[in-house]
Amino acid sequence: MDKENMPLKTFRAGLVRAVVWKNKAEAKDGRPERTFHSVVLERRYKGEDGEWHSTNRFDADRDVPKAVVCLQKAFEFVAMREKEQNGDNAGLAIETVM
Repeated sequence: MDKENMPLKTFRAGLVRAVVWKNKAEAKDGRPERTFHSVVLERRYKGEDGEWHSTNRFDADRDVPKAVVCLQKAFEFVAMREKEQNGDNAGLAIETVM
């Protein structure tokens, strides 16, 4: 697979995963090209056919807590990348809440 088409990072908790992608938006009206991140959240399962499949449906008790953990890790990853690329005072703020 071409490195441009590969995810930046994948976070897994059981069969739930959040995949972080780097995207580029075409410039319009003379503005510079914009780079941004997206996250795909999915749960893997083995179908009756014996093949692995993905779904965007999550069991409230079993899968949602894992999805929250994966999304939090993906957010932290993106925030730290943007902070490193843009300097200490730029990008998303991360605050630990107890």
